[in-house]
Amino acid sequence: FGYAHRLDSGLVIDVGFADHQRWRYEPDDRYGYLDVETYAGIRRGGLSAYLFYSPHYDANGARALYAQVDLQHTLWGPWRAFAHAGLLTPLGAAPPPYYPTTEQPDGSLGVSRSFHTVKAFLAWSAAPRQPYSAAFGPAGQAVILGVSWGF
Repeated sequence: FGYAHRLDSGLVIDVGFADHQRWRYEPDDRYGYLDVETYAGIRRGGLSAYLFYSPHYDANGARALYAQVDLQHTLWGPWRAFAHAGLLTPLGAAPPPYYPTTEQPDGSLGVSRSFHTVKAFLAWSAAPRQPYSAAFGPAGQAVILGVSWGF
């Protein structure tokens, strides 16, 4: 649920919350949980900045803040370049075993092309290596090729 309002200057203010996020770490769902996350952000053109607060970032109830800045720029026609920078900041004591104890930066750079309601993208992404993550290589980097469909 959220609310966005465009000001006369073209700046968009966006606030809200997302609930019932479900994360599964194993097929038997032993580590699955639900979360409620609130957010606030601003957007203008291809630039956006958001702050997210999660009172239950992991299954142990740890709190966290996540800040992100995203930039999207039209190259030509349906081609776009994009960049993302984010920072996860744990709040309070860190419960074991996997919760980060220090700030965790992440980022990505890529290009995308739209085909009506379908978008294809190629990106390089980097994040700290987490002990439970098979998505990133040893250096915490990955090249991602993806397709999304909007409806």
